[in-house]
Amino acid sequence: MQVVAVAGMVGVGKTTLARRLAEAFGYRLLGERASTNPYLEDYYADFKRWSFSVQVFFLAERLRGLAEARRAGVSVVQDRTVYEDAEIFARLHHETGHMDERDWQTYRLLYETLVDDPTFRHPDLVVYLTGSFEAIYRRIRCRGRRAELSMSRAYWEALYQRYNAWIQTFHRAPVVAVSIDEYDLFTGRGVEALLTRLEAALPPRRSTAPKTGPQRFIPGG
Repeated sequence: MQVVAVAGMVGVGKTTLARRLAEAFGYRLLGERASTNPYLEDYYADFKRWSFSVQVFFLAERLRGLAEARRAGVSVVQDRTVYEDAEIFARLHHETGHMDERDWQTYRLLYETLVDDPTFRHPDLVVYLTGSFEAIYRRIRCRGRRAELSMSRAYWEALYQRYNAWIQTFHRAPVVAVSIDEYDLFTGRGVEALLTRLEAALPPRRSTAPKTGPQRFIPGG
């Protein structure tokens, strides 16, 4: 079993790349099923009331997908990681006052208990998608999702900065940074080279035993 996770800012193309990687590697796709979150509609109407609930559900769904894959012994590509849920989105809610201190501490306790457990299955590889803010912001505006269009440019700039800061300190799994300028999944430009690069970065298939030892960051280029 292997776990490849695709991480990165909203609008950077995680879902599209995750689907392509799952197809190319023959892995199961663990997609982000936002539509199944029963708190989502309420959350967009009232961040402060529902931020804790929506984040706990996303965390549970992601963990359930990994647990099911582990029991089945199948390799997976995961669209967004549990680390982003906690270190980017839940933290952002807390720091902007949308999640109070009590809920934040409870969320952190749950998250840290799970990911620090030696049986937790950290990814074999995290593919971190990045690019210029302007390019990503154009993608967000072009795809026209109502909830995203309601957020200010300042919100997206703050989120972009948080992602850049987070990946510099991330140490729980090996990382390959990929610029969205390097490839185009729709025309095929650079795709084969990207797939070859990512496949080469994967370690040999292994058991579900927990990973130990130092991790590495592989810069883009």
